[in-house]
Amino acid sequence: MPKPEITFKISSKDTILKHVVISDLPHGLVQNTESSDACFKHFKLGVKDACYLHLEVNKREYDASAENNLSVCWNDNNDCISISKEQLNEAVENTDDFIHVEVSPMSIDGLQWDPTEFAIVGKPTKMEGDYLFQLKVIAHDGTTDSTTLPVYINDFSKNVFRFNDNINLPVATPGKEYKINLLELIGRSPPGKSSFQVHFKINRDPECPEWLKLEKKLP
Repeated sequence: MPKPEITFKISSKDTILKHVVISDLPHGLVQNTESSDACFKHFKLGVKDACYLHLEVNKREYDASAENNLSVCWNDNNDCISISKEQLNEAVENTDDFIHVEVSPMSIDGLQWDPTEFAIVGKPTKMEGDYLFQLKVIAHDGTTDSTTLPVYINDFSKNVFRFNDNINLPVATPGKEYKINLLELIGRSPPGKSSFQVHFKINRDPECPEWLKLEKKLP
């Protein structure tokens, strides 16, 4: 699990033959020695080379008002540098706030948690139902309780209006009123979807007769 971190570059005008030592490391900072470029306890470092001090930050525990001057020494303390309180406080302040999200399960039927996008992504494979993810957010200043995130799946293709098959349109007779109920051309509104609205439009191309019109009044 990654944590916010500050990094200092250590180099020397002479070859470093003894381990690098940090003294007076303030509360809220922990040295991380796992990186490949970290200053390990025993090594040889040439003049043109450098190593890095990686310090993990806990902002909640770090006290910016304390005397936090940091001493870094090597070659049996014969060579030292000092990192001032101001430098340290500025570096800690500029670290990104750590936010980590724990998601369980990581994937369900085509949907999965993508930590790089900080999002649940994918294509659901089941047609209807609920996908239930458990979420917990961890930050530098605390952890939230676990909560359920429901993702509702509905196959809306079942809820769209379609023209009925084998439609028999009445034939218009000259001089007589012509009327057709357009709602009879489509299927009934799906159960529980009576609030759906349907709109019809006449395409007034050159072949459309002037006498043909739509009435808004429902039968």
